[in-house]
Amino acid sequence: DEAVFISRCVYGSLSPFVKNVVDRSLAYVHPDFVKRYGEMHHRRRYKNTIKCSFYFYGDVSETEKKTAKKVMQAFMDNFYGEIKEIKFFKTPGEMEGIEL
Repeated sequence: DEAVFISRCVYGSLSPFVKNVVDRSLAYVHPDFVKRYGEMHHRRRYKNTIKCSFYFYGDVSETEKKTAKKVMQAFMDNFYGEIKEIKFFKTPGEMEGIEL
């Protein structure tokens, strides 16, 4: 039902390692493209809708937070999913006790 991503925020996006995991999950969508929202996106492969939560940590500026929200929304648009929540923390330790 839900995927949870925990990553250091790097220039308003996922860390290179986590981004690599996301890129390798493209098999979840169809390789052919369709036009949605005036943009090219992969065609939907499955009928379910995946929900994702994104937890970022690091010294994140307000600009990076805005960028991260836009990038994660674009990611979810391509995967036909929805964002459950996006939160930002200074350190990974601050995430302890979060209910997933």
